[in-house]
Amino acid sequence: FLLREANARRQLVVSRSRLATVQRMARIGHWELDSAGRTLHVSELVMDLLGGASRKVAHFAHLVASVRAEEGPRVLEAFRKWQSTGAGFRLETPLRSGARLLLHAATTPASELAGGPTLTLAVQDVSELRAAQREAHLLANFDTLTGLPNRRQFLDRLREVIAGRAADRTLWLMAFRLRGLDRLQQSLGQAAADAALLTVVRRLAAGRLVRNDDAFAHLGAGEFALCRASCDSPAVAATLAEDAIRALSGPLSGEGWTAHLQVRAGLVAWPLDGDHADALLENARATAARSFHGAESGYEFFTAGAHERARRRLELE
Repeated sequence: FLLREANARRQLVVSRSRLATVQRMARIGHWELDSAGRTLHVSELVMDLLGGASRKVAHFAHLVASVRAEEGPRVLEAFRKWQSTGAGFRLETPLRSGARLLLHAATTPASELAGGPTLTLAVQDVSELRAAQREAHLLANFDTLTGLPNRRQFLDRLREVIAGRAADRTLWLMAFRLRGLDRLQQSLGQAAADAALLTVVRRLAAGRLVRNDDAFAHLGAGEFALCRASCDSPAVAATLAEDAIRALSGPLSGEGWTAHLQVRAGLVAWPLDGDHADALLENARATAARSFHGAESGYEFFTAGAHERARRRLELE
């Protein structure tokens, strides 16, 4: 009997040790409180997160005082609801220190120490997880060089604009390309091409071509797309293209180099030239690419005939 008990104790110690190791790896702590909010037991991680140097976490009020001021009432309301109904809760809240906590709360049976039902909190530090998620979101939706939305983000925004637009109100979209970036990259390297591209973005911003409510993106390789909700006529679309060309006219300079880039734009209208975002953008891009046959900067409107001829040339090739 004594051997079995000793073996069981050893297994319990090993099990607790494994659990503690997993909790440390996942940055999860536990906190047990009585119905008045007094601490019955608290793990070292929770003390580190909330107690700091003092390491004293005696009451639930310590958590309320540790979160950002605007979050305090929400956290306190969740605890008061548990006091009155016994309902568990799950919430995420930022601390004043900058860390983010994910709280899972559940009622546990009465203990001799508490004399009644207790609240057990699983407290997880998700600061690194949320930072990684933000980084993943940026990589998935924004261009890393310019910081502008990428093709995916642009299409999502364009779909929203189209979904909220009356079918009888035309929407114009512009895609434009820069000719000369590839030549700059081949002769002077990627750093020069990147510097030129950043200068282009700064010029567009200085020329106020892009407004706060516009959908604007860098599609890659010196190709941009712009959609403005108020752009509802060919004349307005043409003016927008002319503004872009004007903003990017003149030489670009860097360390030991000067470059002249051509700007060629393609203009398409919804729903005439495409009834959904993907088709609309691709037609605008194709129109901008076709217009590069010219020697100067300029723009071109999408025509179904030109698109069909380009498709037939591709099939012939």
